[in-house]
Amino acid sequence: MRPTGQLGPVHLALAVAALCGHLAGCTSWRPAGVAPRQLFSDDPPGRVRVTKPDGTILVLTHPHLLADSLYGSARVRGSSRGSTVAVSLTDLRQLEVRQASSGKSIGLLLGVAAVGVATYFLVVSATASN
Repeated sequence: MRPTGQLGPVHLALAVAALCGHLAGCTSWRPAGVAPRQLFSDDPPGRVRVTKPDGTILVLTHPHLLADSLYGSARVRGSSRGSTVAVSLTDLRQLEVRQASSGKSIGLLLGVAAVGVATYFLVVSATASN
């Protein structure tokens, strides 16, 4: 018999899954909604997604503005390292930032809860029949 208050393996696994889901968060790329200069003046984001007029999409890490261009590090196919890329502000078709998605977060929470409840009842029914 397990001492009171001690978590069993199933409870521990569910707690870890819930914590991982919470820490990962649910985010989506959303249009910045403000001019690039305004976005980078106060609290610049760590990553942005840029769509150029030709449809090319770049994810820039550590982005910053210098004169009339947006600079950042972008990973090139086949390379494990990012290379510095500059995109003229006039060549931006769309500028997006990562934002929390409450709908996805609620869906994740409900999904984890449903799996937890189902697992609990499966374990209870399996141990009750023995």
